Amino acid sequence: MKLNYILKLILLCIVLTVTSNGQAPPQQAQQGVVFFETLTLPSTVDDKIRLDLNYRIMKNFFILTRADDADNKFEGAYELSIEIFDQNGSAIDRGIKRQKIFSDTPRQEFPEIDYIQGGFSFDLHEGEYRFLIRLNDQNSQRRHIDRDRRVRIEKPDRSKPGIFDIVFIEPVDRFDELDYVQPVNLGGNLFFGQDSRALLVFSTTSPADDLSTISATVYRREEGRREATEEIFTQEIAAEQIFPNTTVQSNHTNDKVQYGIYETEDLYIHTALLPMNGKTFEEGQYRFSLSIEEENQPATKEKGFRVIWIDKPASLRNLDFAIEMLELIMSESEYRELRRGSSDVRNRKFHEYWKRKDPNPDTAFNPVMTEFYRRVDYAAREFTTIREQNGARTDRGKIYIIYGPPTEKDRSLIPGQAPRETWKYKHLNKKFIFADQSRQGNYQLVAREDL
Repeated sequence: MKLNYILKLILLCIVLTVTSNGQAPPQQAQQGVVFFETLTLPSTVDDKIRLDLNYRIMKNFFILTRADDADNKFEGAYELSIEIFDQNGSAIDRGIKRQKIFSDTPRQEFPEIDYIQGGFSFDLHEGEYRFLIRLNDQNSQRRHIDRDRRVRIEKPDRSKPGIFDIVFIEPVDRFDELDYVQPVNLGGNLFFGQDSRALLVFSTTSPADDLSTISATVYRREEGRREATEEIFTQEIAAEQIFPNTTVQSNHTNDKVQYGIYETEDLYIHTALLPMNGKTFEEGQYRFSLSIEEENQPATKEKGFRVIWIDKPASLRNLDFAIEMLELIMSESEYRELRRGSSDVRNRKFHEYWKRKDPNPDTAFNPVMTEFYRRVDYAAREFTTIREQNGARTDRGKIYIIYGPPTEKDRSLIPGQAPRETWKYKHLNKKFIFADQSRQGNYQLVAREDL
């Protein structure tokens, strides 16, 4: 009986589950490794605005070498410098940080990858500014240079309501008894599949006795359109989500950025907290629109952002390949139907298929689909042979994709016989035996048995 027919019989009886006995090895980051974000916030210096420039850098940007320190296996170092120029091109301020990096592995991969985080704060007058950002890895020649990051700073007009900035933060319900909140700090973007909040810093023309009406709307840019037109949600911020006479202060350390929420003597500065329900946001580009109205005087501010799936399985980035892999777990008729139609039609049917298997259909992240394609990535990389460069198409790759990592794996080398490899799945009471008849690493499935 041919292998494909055997697999189809097996797969018709099995629903893919995310088992707890092991996960497929992590994947490399597929999207950017360096993120910068600029935020304009109230300053303690008269007639100035505070500008925060926060950064998040993946550790796999750096080359690490063996450390002399017994407590750390590998180390590296970096230098990050920020230089600020006014609209006339004159340098007016700069900051520099030098820091060591430590890790248990020479190069980290997803999902264990870690980040370097931090930031700089500058008190600046109203105007337009340009930044020169230089990031240097001290163990290599690798550099990241950003020459054209620009920002316009406007001091709020006290004769009307004003908005300083919109800061995406990790979920909190209230500021009560919280010294600090943690910004998402992803270049002004959001992580795919993670919840978030929007921290708003704004000013009013009168004290807190009669605070403004504040409403927020999030739009998603539809495919093929330049403007974000699909409304995701809109809501008016409730009174209990507004914190009168408070402001934010940054706390930059060597490994993270935090914002403290403090009372201020300025009776016209306030903060507000808006739930975002970011777990429902699909990948893509969005626009956050904030509106404040006080005594018929409106103020608006918009913030464009993306929802980024940084550790997205590589096999999900190619629709044709992603669909091809579904032949392993579909009937022939289902598979033929899925492959019909234009790219847009196939994409829609592809996501409808996986949504039906999603244990949490109300959220954007689908753990079942993600686990399946992480297995595909691992199989494609680890089970390549001389004949087949895509390990996901080999017998071992197919079994790995269907069942995940084996509980036990044994390899036997008996003189006069082909090398054999046995995979045991104790929780499934199954055993698969592969043999390398050509002795070139091409292990083929020769037996399937119960334990």
